Amino acid sequence: MSVGALRMKRRVPDVWPVRNKRFFLLVSPENIVGETTDALTTISTISYLLEREGAVVVAASFGPLKGIPMNASLLQRDELIEAFRAEGGMGYTNFFFSLSTHHRAEVLKALEEGGSVPGDAVLGGVDTARVFARLPTREKAEALHRVFPKMEFSPVSTHVLVNELSKRFPNIAVKFAPDSLRAPVHSLAPGEILVLENLQFYRNESSPSLMEQMAMAEVLAANIDVFINESFATVSARHASNTALPKILLHGAAGFSMDRELAFFSSFLTHPPRPIAVVVAGDRIPEKLRMVRSLVGKVDKILIAGALVMPFLAAKGLSVDKSFQNSEQVRRRRLDCNGEVEELSIPSANFAEEIIALCNTNGVELVLPVDHVVTKQLTQATENSAVIIESVAVPSDVYAVDCGIKTISLFAKHISECQCVFWTGAFGCTCIGYSEGTYAFARALAEARKLSIISGNRTIRAIQDLGISLRFSHISSGGVACLEVLQGHLLPGVEALSEAQVPLDFVSAASADELLRRLPLFSGCSPEQVRAVAKKCTRCAHARGDYLAYRGDRHVSMWVVARGGLVARAGDNTVTIPCRYIGPGQTVGMYDFITQSLAVETVQAAVEDTITYQLTSSSLHDLLAEHTDIAAQLLQNASETLRLMANDEYLGQGAVLSMLKRAATRTRTPFICPVERGCGFIDDVVQDVASVLVFEGPALQCAVSTVRCFCRNERCEPCDFVAASRLALSVGGAIVRDIVYHSLVRFGLLTAIFVSSITASPFALLAAWTTLGKMSYTAFLNVAITSTVSGYALW
Repeated sequence: MSVGALRMKRRVPDVWPVRNKRFFLLVSPENIVGETTDALTTISTISYLLEREGAVVVAASFGPLKGIPMNASLLQRDELIEAFRAEGGMGYTNFFFSLSTHHRAEVLKALEEGGSVPGDAVLGGVDTARVFARLPTREKAEALHRVFPKMEFSPVSTHVLVNELSKRFPNIAVKFAPDSLRAPVHSLAPGEILVLENLQFYRNESSPSLMEQMAMAEVLAANIDVFINESFATVSARHASNTALPKILLHGAAGFSMDRELAFFSSFLTHPPRPIAVVVAGDRIPEKLRMVRSLVGKVDKILIAGALVMPFLAAKGLSVDKSFQNSEQVRRRRLDCNGEVEELSIPSANFAEEIIALCNTNGVELVLPVDHVVTKQLTQATENSAVIIESVAVPSDVYAVDCGIKTISLFAKHISECQCVFWTGAFGCTCIGYSEGTYAFARALAEARKLSIISGNRTIRAIQDLGISLRFSHISSGGVACLEVLQGHLLPGVEALSEAQVPLDFVSAASADELLRRLPLFSGCSPEQVRAVAKKCTRCAHARGDYLAYRGDRHVSMWVVARGGLVARAGDNTVTIPCRYIGPGQTVGMYDFITQSLAVETVQAAVEDTITYQLTSSSLHDLLAEHTDIAAQLLQNASETLRLMANDEYLGQGAVLSMLKRAATRTRTPFICPVERGCGFIDDVVQDVASVLVFEGPALQCAVSTVRCFCRNERCEPCDFVAASRLALSVGGAIVRDIVYHSLVRFGLLTAIFVSSITASPFALLAAWTTLGKMSYTAFLNVAITSTVSGYALW
């Protein structure tokens, strides 16, 4: 992720005044009921607000809870809420409510065999959801497990937060609202806490429809003054609570826990240690497969464990356990031939096959388990319920529930070779007791003493059970969010927060004003308009080597260099030389940050104490909303620049060299994307041979040369021999030159051109002259220099 996207978000201390205001605090439950560092910081956020006489509405959005539609009838909502309470927050009835008619009938049929439901319920003669909701919790669990053996349920009610907050704040009234959309927020007094039920109870919270999310956010925003986000676990997803709600309230602030996460990852991205290993485990296969694919090329090693291993085994043609369904689809978006976005779904094994090929191409090590713990039945773990198979493949008649000790040893070997390790996801089915693989790897990683970043609820729970939390560098409440940061993706929940307005001092403001005035983007702006833009900028100091942007990330900031300089590279700084130097008065991302396009280069500070002025996309958005006159001027400036760029591109496509290049690559019409400058070996050979036949053939006339050897020995008779034709020599010289050139081009362009020209010069001399006696080193050198100069000029 771009470093600029993690900086300078509005914090809780920036909110003033606090007294008599109602705060909507979005939290991760683990940060309240757990014993992590984030638990202390989240409690500190609540304490800060209560001490200043603010009212706090605590909300959370988490867990595998199937939501019900917000527009369900009031009676139906009350019945589902009561069933959810009676189940202890397990969500059995919610899951049943989300099923199709066919799957509902299967579940009820399993219950009918035990005599729990009437026969007409199976046939659909009554309200099946109401029948299921009134059943005992144990029967619900057994029926669902029988039909969906791999489905895992866990308590997802926020009622546990009430007891914990009551212990933390014994003199504070802590209330609970079982229906988050009918909460008595209006009656909440200053210094009180109201806990809302899990927001995932309603489908609108995570609906793909923006309209449905906005409808729920409108209800949540009633009687709320300030939004504060403490849930780093959900910032990677667009929910009604973390993106739509702050949009309605027109602001959002980061709590102490969120600020801690942003500060750590901002520092990490500024000085990332290499090599980096990422350990991805657990289930949620489609989502994590897309995540792994995005990591290829950005990390050095990818270690796969848990249920995520199965599609990779299937992609290699190996057997997998009987729970794996290759029918599970991975959705991806791409542009069709008309430039429109289309959504495709491909089997998970096919997607894994693409990942394997990408890893091979990019030199990324993909490590899979070499042994597995398997069982015949998915029941609670006992001493003799499972066995270890020492093979990469898994028999198709068993369930893989954990990894073996050889896999842990293999993974430990790989992480010992890295400086930094990301880990998210459990190695086994921890919900039924298969936790040994997860525990063993946690111990191995703790003993390795690397820069280690842990994320994911089950992963964090495992290291808490072992009591080794302090031996890891950073424990993050964000599972997917951590890897999204590493991939370079924007986090919607972070983007929705307000930018921190850090006022520039007089000297800095004047300096930024002067720099911005010279940029083409702000040409034509009045002094007052430029001054308004300068006030939105942030002064940043960089040490040598600090990263400002990564190749492949989205531009979310523009930087103007005030002092020092930046260096840009087309790839990793360890393998590529600098492409350009950005000095004082020059910019990075001047137009790209407006559209948040992908960066084509990695940018670092070139010298110590480099000073830049940063303008973020969100700051620009706020600026344009406040000053419509600036928006009109910037649109005109950007349009003029784009017009000139398009005109240059059009003229370039119409140039003679471009037309010849398109003809050589069988491209008869101009493309928006430029043709690659470097041609392949086969392309060069074909073009050179064709040019020799067309241009040199008629001149040489394919005449056979007779070469006479003149010896000083007078007794020696002149020995005549028939040489190959001049045309054949020219063709051979061209092929030899191409072979040598493509063998040496990786060492440098001039080196490859010069050496290949020297190698091919004897062929050129033989094709041009008839006697060997006239050949000399000077002739070889003259031909080589001439060929080198002409070849470099053509390139």
